[in-house]
Amino acid sequence: MTLDADQFFEISLAIRGGCAAGSWNSMTDAERAHSVAIHRTLFESRIADPNISEQERGLLEEGLAQLGHPELRYAAAREQYYAQPTLERRRRLAGWKQDVNEILSQSSHFSNEQRTAIDARLAERSLPTLRQLEIGLRKRHTRILQRGRIRDLDEFYLVKEIVCDMALEITDAERARFEGLLGEFEARAKNLG
Repeated sequence: MTLDADQFFEISLAIRGGCAAGSWNSMTDAERAHSVAIHRTLFESRIADPNISEQERGLLEEGLAQLGHPELRYAAAREQYYAQPTLERRRRLAGWKQDVNEILSQSSHFSNEQRTAIDARLAERSLPTLRQLEIGLRKRHTRILQRGRIRDLDEFYLVKEIVCDMALEITDAERARFEGLLGEFEARAKNLG
């Protein structure tokens, strides 16, 4: 399955929004009100700071208006993203891939409520389910090990995530092989530079 930059952006947004919605929806009304009150105080004190830039102040004011309405934040992010020219969005493919891979590496920590919310958001955009994305990531891990070589920076960062995530269920031998592949890639990169 080949995905473009816009689809990776939507996957990232769906996962982040699903995690937030899953957490938000599991809160009681009192917990939500408390969370909003704490964040409102933080935002207002930061906005009142005369030393912040107008750009930061604008972003904080926008965030303040979205408190208690998680969907507004994601709608604003989508609007801002699609306001960019198509070519500019395409140039961000590698970054969105890396972002999604990093998020997926933490997916074992998602609650059932978060997983359900994420899958609903992915389905709204006709994107693969969270499970399909996780399986695709594991297949990439396997292909890198079978090949015995990291081909590019995308794979480098993917393998680095694997090595750094001590909670990831891989064998010690696989972790050692991934560490060796990282070292080989870094040595090749050093020799080229």
